[in-house]
Amino acid sequence: MKHFKRLTALISAFAIMLCFPNGFGAEKKPEHKFSSDKNVAEAFLDDNFESSGFSYVNFGSVEGSNIGMRGGEYCWVLDPKNNQTKAQINFIFSDDFKPKSEFDGTEYEFEIEYYDDLSSFFQVNCDTYGEAEIYDERMVFCSSKRAWNTLKFTVQNGKFNKELDGKYDFSITLKPSNLGTTDVISEGEVGIRKVTVTKKPAKNPIYVKSAATKRSSNSFEWYIDEKEVDSVIENLSDAEKTVNIRHRIVSDSYDVVFEKTEDVTFKPKESKNFSIDAGKVQKCGRYWYEVYVSSEDKSIDSTFRPIRVAILKTDPNGIKDDNISFSIAWHRYSPERQKMLADTLALTNSFGARVNVSWMDMLNENREPDWSKSDAAYPYELLKARGLNAYFLIWGTDYRVGLGYKEMPKTPEQLEKWKVFCRTVAEQTIGTTPRFEVWNEPNLSSFNYNVNIDNGYTWTKMGIAAHEAITEVNPNAIVAGPGVTGIYQGEEYTTSNYIGGKHFFEQAMDAGMWKTFDCISIHSYMYSAPEGTAGPEEIQVLKDMYTAKGVPEPNVMITEAGYTTTDDYVKNAYIQGLLNVRYVLYYKQKNALNDIVCIYNYDRIGYQNNQRESSFGQVESAHDNNKKYGTYGFPRESALMIAAMNYVMAKSDFVKLYKSDDDIVQINEYNSRKWDKKFITLHSTGDERVVTLKLNTDKVTYYDEWGNEQEVYGNNGLFTFCAKSAPVYILGDIKDVEIVDNKTFIGYNEIKTECAVDNTTTVSVNNYSDKDYSIEAVAPSCAEIVETTDLKAGSIGSVTLKNYAPVGTEYTIKLNIKDGDKTVQSLDYVIESDMPVKVELECELAEGNDINRWKGKLKVKNVSANSSLKGKIKFTNPSLFDGMGDIDIGLIPRGRTGEVEFNLPKLVKKGQYTFEYELTDSDNNVYEFSQPLDFTVATYAERKPKIDGVLEQGEWKYDSSMYADSLEQVKKLPNWKGPDDLSGRSAIEWDEDNLYMYAEVTDDIFRNVSPVSKNWNGDSIQFGVIFKDSGVVLIGQAGTTFHEIGVALSPTGPAVYRYLSQDGHYPEGAVENTEVMVKRNGNKTIYEVRIPWKDLLLPNQQPKEGDTMGYSFLINEDDGEGRNGWIEYASGIGLNKDTSLFTVLKLIK
Repeated sequence: MKHFKRLTALISAFAIMLCFPNGFGAEKKPEHKFSSDKNVAEAFLDDNFESSGFSYVNFGSVEGSNIGMRGGEYCWVLDPKNNQTKAQINFIFSDDFKPKSEFDGTEYEFEIEYYDDLSSFFQVNCDTYGEAEIYDERMVFCSSKRAWNTLKFTVQNGKFNKELDGKYDFSITLKPSNLGTTDVISEGEVGIRKVTVTKKPAKNPIYVKSAATKRSSNSFEWYIDEKEVDSVIENLSDAEKTVNIRHRIVSDSYDVVFEKTEDVTFKPKESKNFSIDAGKVQKCGRYWYEVYVSSEDKSIDSTFRPIRVAILKTDPNGIKDDNISFSIAWHRYSPERQKMLADTLALTNSFGARVNVSWMDMLNENREPDWSKSDAAYPYELLKARGLNAYFLIWGTDYRVGLGYKEMPKTPEQLEKWKVFCRTVAEQTIGTTPRFEVWNEPNLSSFNYNVNIDNGYTWTKMGIAAHEAITEVNPNAIVAGPGVTGIYQGEEYTTSNYIGGKHFFEQAMDAGMWKTFDCISIHSYMYSAPEGTAGPEEIQVLKDMYTAKGVPEPNVMITEAGYTTTDDYVKNAYIQGLLNVRYVLYYKQKNALNDIVCIYNYDRIGYQNNQRESSFGQVESAHDNNKKYGTYGFPRESALMIAAMNYVMAKSDFVKLYKSDDDIVQINEYNSRKWDKKFITLHSTGDERVVTLKLNTDKVTYYDEWGNEQEVYGNNGLFTFCAKSAPVYILGDIKDVEIVDNKTFIGYNEIKTECAVDNTTTVSVNNYSDKDYSIEAVAPSCAEIVETTDLKAGSIGSVTLKNYAPVGTEYTIKLNIKDGDKTVQSLDYVIESDMPVKVELECELAEGNDINRWKGKLKVKNVSANSSLKGKIKFTNPSLFDGMGDIDIGLIPRGRTGEVEFNLPKLVKKGQYTFEYELTDSDNNVYEFSQPLDFTVATYAERKPKIDGVLEQGEWKYDSSMYADSLEQVKKLPNWKGPDDLSGRSAIEWDEDNLYMYAEVTDDIFRNVSPVSKNWNGDSIQFGVIFKDSGVVLIGQAGTTFHEIGVALSPTGPAVYRYLSQDGHYPEGAVENTEVMVKRNGNKTIYEVRIPWKDLLLPNQQPKEGDTMGYSFLINEDDGEGRNGWIEYASGIGLNKDTSLFTVLKLIK
């Protein structure tokens, strides 16, 4: 029997889980079932803490647990507040569970059960042998799924000798590893309910003690003949061991590019040195060095992946792309790490890097400029030694240069000193053509402390002085400014700490910048795919200011641009890389890039994937304690993609843009001075698709996004490629570029499919030509090609493969269409390895007028291509479904989806529930699923509520109420005593003209002495609404704006106040035309509100039956000193503004 588990969150982007009704949380102490295996340690972290295999479990700096409720279950809550005293849980194993005093290869498997809530973060730190590293698999960045999940990872080098923080074996913590970076402690809480550790004694008697390369950041040029990896492998046992050792260089998608196998005999306790040379591997990519150790009797079966290696498409002749540069935070690192960053930068075929030169940090003992004192001196030497260029960012003032902190020089005396500094820097560049930028983002108070005094006029005086001083020393220098951000923002954006970038630029132009500066610098970030955005047009507006003065357009240095993987649109380093490349293509296409673009940032300045500043980098962090993959500064996907772009596009000029009829496929044509040929770039801004091009040439060289090249011959000038999100490059004697019908050469019905583990799938290839071809299929090690058919003229051929990849793995098989030994077409076909079965649950109101009756629909997909599916589904959570029994899914043919409808038990208490259920098939394989769903409605107000602060019988449809009355809904109220302390319920009704809302709040103490504009600071309610004509489910995400309304019994009477509005349409202030009453009676506070749609929603929005609306509410608590916390239904208002946490109300009649 096999056991599979999947967490599903497909029904609603807003779906979250709250405590279930009628004692769904544990009221009596839970009974724990411990494993009988002595090699299993368990800690149940709830209101009845018990453990085995541990001698100590507790929070760090204080004794006692911090119990809360999440998902209807008690747990220990990691909390960043209160001086972080509850931000870390520490563990010490029992002595008999620890490894031996002498390391013997014992392995530990960890399982941490946590509640995925809000945008929280935690990591597990372990006391281990060797230098500490950052492990992605030991970190969790929660994603607001509001469901219990399990973090699983394995520790092969566990020491567990109480040396973590000087006293613990391991910890679960909200704290980052290195406070010297931009990483921060988690803002949100995390619930932990159980920790299980399984010990596997002496699992790895033959152990990879270390592995390394002689190259900085384990990075290699693709063309070099030596790519050595050295390792030390040790026999930890007291017996002689003969084993087979297999060394591999293998990708995450199981593409094996190098393999060496050898039989080795180890004496007891013997260490041996090994070295492999993968010099013949020229395929660019990011790989693991993997060691697999096995014995003939199968007693040893160990896999190690100690380090990664990277192979980049570096130009053998040192040709660089003069347009591409990077920003590097040199000052953060030791000389050793600076050298590593310079070494890998040299592999990217880039112009060079930004060097930050701070005046105040370049002074000798007499406070005179001294280059040898500058943090920039050594990085500049590193760049020069590698044939790279520097662009100098000059700024940086404080009392040491006779100015205030980040104050611009402006008096004649100050400017003369400033010019001495500028000349000193320029003297280092004589004989070169350097770039200089004067100041960084001077329109922000973050970099220009007195921004409204030292404005564009002040900058121009300083900038002209710098320009004169620098060019006096080095006439070849290119000096630019003002380096502003927000270049579309005019005077109306000016605040006390900010000047709109466009307005600052206008000030500089008015002050005469144009008379001196023939090159300007700006920052131009994008927050979506670049194509179609206004960035190039915004730059053109600035250039037009020059021509309006009767002078030529200036050159433009884009001195900061780039994407961070924290943005919803980006998500990972692969997408980051393709967007960086497409940014360059788009800006060149629009003539907005004719000097350098400096991509921010080259290095990650932290490691946390949820921190914006930490996630701009193209290589991993080089900070102390941030070692990762066995090194520092290891290239991420984006670094490899930019290197490939630079390799192909160096010394090229844009010619023309071609697009498909729907504008999705984009082709940029270039003339190349490097290749003395034309090339085109090809990518899709939407769905990936096959594209046939008429190029009228016999042969092209195709470069994928990593720079891997392949000769493709086509058929009579026709070529078929895949237009992916990531640009690819096609180089050759291209005569024409025309997108033609795919049915003229080679076609595919699909270019991606899913395949169940241990199943087969068949890929079809259409040959529309009049020639016979063959199919060459190349699969990675996780798949096997079972059968390949012929590809006759005008017919369909196929490739059948068997999938062995773990669930969740995505990999490619390469399909080469061959004409003899020539490849005429090639495609990377994507395979997604999945579970044999997928299930989705949908629920909706049953027919009739009873909002307590709901029906469900199970959509069961049989992913298997090998067999039909039979089985039964059983609900295990919530408990109100216990009596439903098993649901038979019938017989579902292979590759098909079946549907099963059923009625749910009567649902009186509306809310958001997480359904947990399992499907057991006819072979007794069990598949577990967890899926959140909304059971919330807004009913039609047939009887208009009387807004008087009195809840009359039948006035509201109380069975549509949403409740805030459980511990897990409480925020920042550590001493909450239960529903009588603070709780409430609320419902929404509607008609064509109005929204009606009531809330009934139970609160033992009522207090609100705050003004209306700050009614949230006292006892009050807040609710959020989001409405879109296209349906709210489609747009719920953290960055979406919404209407936020506060209702309070303020000192001046009942009040309704608007804090936020969707799309910023309405100003903050009182909501007009509302009717409101709030009354306090005993320990109850009744809120009743009527708000016209026209005063709440955007203009011309008219809700109707069947529409959906996002909704969330909270009840603020003030027991004497202002708000000290709240209780909430849904979320997304109090801790952060995030509509993905709202519930979804369906408007019904």
